[in-house]
Amino acid sequence: MRFDPSKIRAISIDLNGTLLSPQPSVGAIYAETLRGYGYLLDPEQIEDAFRRTFREVHATWLSDPDHRMDLAFWQEVVDGTAAEIQGWEAVSDDVFQALYQTFSDPARWKVREGTFEFLDALSEHKLKITFFSNTDERMHSVLQGTHLSEYANVLALSCDLGYEKPSPESYRCVAELLECKPIEILHIGDSLINDGKGPYKAGWQCA
Repeated sequence: MRFDPSKIRAISIDLNGTLLSPQPSVGAIYAETLRGYGYLLDPEQIEDAFRRTFREVHATWLSDPDHRMDLAFWQEVVDGTAAEIQGWEAVSDDVFQALYQTFSDPARWKVREGTFEFLDALSEHKLKITFFSNTDERMHSVLQGTHLSEYANVLALSCDLGYEKPSPESYRCVAELLECKPIEILHIGDSLINDGKGPYKAGWQCA
């Protein structure tokens, strides 16, 4: 499919890794939170363990057609991360809830430089804007607290859609919400599969 800017009526944008990133890092946030429970752990070691565990758990969950990045998913990620860290072999319910809920705080997230200028430019061109991301209910408070939600004509979070990228149903649902034909949507993201191959197969334009 040829890139055709003249047909674009809506811009769909991924969030985590594209417009947002944990601040300063997942490892640092975990280490800070865990200090409140008596754990003194190395943020870099946690970060490395988290990244490995997330990749492994995500790959396993993708094999399930009904997979969701929900509470159970994150419980498995946190448990797997803890298992790799000496001195943090078990995760109690209160520790898990603290780690989970802290990421609903907008202060835990950094909006990438240039984001608001980019969104202002899209708005000036009268383009519809949607944030289309595989995420959970915590992202609602993050979008409100960072003021990103003010730019969205449509919010397309997987926790609300009931489908995750790269499910074909997810792209179909978002196109319907935007009231656009697939070719009229340009999706921007950082994942080759979710933000590249997925929307391309759905007939969208992508970057």
